[in-house]
Amino acid sequence: MSTGTEQLQLGFNRLELSHAQWLSQARTHAKHLSATQTGGRVTSDDLRRAADQGLIQHPHHRNAWGAVFREGIHKSGFWKRMGTTSSTLPSNHDRKIGVWVWCVPDGQYIVEVT
Repeated sequence: MSTGTEQLQLGFNRLELSHAQWLSQARTHAKHLSATQTGGRVTSDDLRRAADQGLIQHPHHRNAWGAVFREGIHKSGFWKRMGTTSSTLPSNHDRKIGVWVWCVPDGQYIVEVT
């Protein structure tokens, strides 16, 4: 029997395969937002607004939003969860969402996207 955490990781692994191109696009935009927004903080609300504005595509599955900020080391850095905030999108019914900052491998917050 799998734990909830194991099931979550399996789901993220499947999303990494099935939404690889979209995740790459969304992560690039999230890194850009982290480099340009005050405090470097970015949320899934920011990405959903970007998709609504046509800056990035919407994912094929709604669960893909959470995979953008998947914790762990990526090729050029990692996402660090700074806390939570209430979603400002009406469709999320004030639920808590993560607040993330993109960090370079030495743990410093990123200052520019290359």
